[in-house]
Amino acid sequence: MNITPTKKQSPNSLGHEQSLSVSYMKAIGIIVVVIGHYTSGFFNIMLPYLYHMPLFFFIGGITLKKEPISIGAVKKISIKIIPYMITTYLITGLICVLLNEITGMYYGNPFTQNPLSMNFNNNPLFLVCWFLLAYYFSSLITRILITVTIHIEKQNLILILVSILIGFLAINQCAEIYNKEKLQILNLITQSVYGSTFMLLGFSLKKLALSIYNPLISVLLIVFIATLISYGLIKQSAMAWSTYPSGFIMSTVGSLLCIFVVLNISNILSSNDFNLLKQIGDNSKTIMSWHLSVFAIINVIFYYIGSGNIKGMKLDNTYAQYSFSLYTICGVMIPFICLKIKNRLSL
Repeated sequence: MNITPTKKQSPNSLGHEQSLSVSYMKAIGIIVVVIGHYTSGFFNIMLPYLYHMPLFFFIGGITLKKEPISIGAVKKISIKIIPYMITTYLITGLICVLLNEITGMYYGNPFTQNPLSMNFNNNPLFLVCWFLLAYYFSSLITRILITVTIHIEKQNLILILVSILIGFLAINQCAEIYNKEKLQILNLITQSVYGSTFMLLGFSLKKLALSIYNPLISVLLIVFIATLISYGLIKQSAMAWSTYPSGFIMSTVGSLLCIFVVLNISNILSSNDFNLLKQIGDNSKTIMSWHLSVFAIINVIFYYIGSGNIKGMKLDNTYAQYSFSLYTICGVMIPFICLKIKNRLSL
């Protein structure tokens, strides 16, 4: 009998349930992103702009391995993100031009303005491009800091302290200067450095994050979050524009409280294999990149059947009794289904 020895799991790798939990975190996160881009009024407590982008940086930290940075690793992440950003920007930009021609409505200036200087807001169908660029730089910053501290006995503690320090500098220095001077490079630095704060916390708190399975914890955290919101101690931030009305401490605390609610729920769900939810999480980048294009097409359909929501020279989302479910389901599922078809056809 030919017996193949069982491969020993690397201490850096995630187990099956932990991998499921990470996928569920990303699924919950991307669904919240889609809902938040339709309406932030759906949530009274877990407000999307309290945590949805910090959540993805935190998850990125959880998936990082304790290993030194290498040229190969830099090349790998560069190839994974940069060409994808450029290609998606060009395609969504062409869709903007096409929709402008078809409807006569305004869909930005994706090819006549510098996207970097505009924080990519000149392409309204790919607003999240800022996140991909910030995520790229955050990954490099975090990997460098992991490498520098890799031989320190209390590495996790040191990285937590470093994350607090750089987060404080990002919000209390870079963000404040950016909001006065409006220099986009400072906005990018703030996005990337504050994103690194959550990546470092995700890396350092990985064991804790993946070991919480108590529903009561989520309930208590939600009550605590609701209390902080009711007293005006935490408010929604605009990470894309480096706007943090609650300041560094409360913005970070608010984000982490919400993140740990999502972590706890995901860990509980990971005892079961919900294949669709897992696949949505595993393909969250595609959904994040394309859901606004889906929204735009839905808006055009409403426009031509006489139910469009026109604001100035722009088509806005339609708000009706049934529209929340329509936008949310289509925003999540259409990019997901299109990707599956593309992969099946090997395009």
